[in-house]
Amino acid sequence: ALKCGATGGKLLGAGGGGFLLFYVEKDKQESFLKNFEKLLYVPFEFEDLGTSVLYYRPEEYIKLE
Repeated sequence: ALKCGATGGKLLGAGGGGFLLFYVEKDKQESFLKNFEKLLYVPFEFEDLGTSVLYYRPEEYIKLE
């Protein structure tokens, strides 16, 4: 991946569901994608807003007597 233009990468997930995430500069992405066309492409962007809650649903518990 580095030879094909990735600046870096990270192994994410655990067990059998993990994956590699690569960061590739815009000018090298087209060439990179051609080399890895059989893999899943997941676009992402960095942001500097910090942590935010996207979805919250309080859980309800039923007390058993």
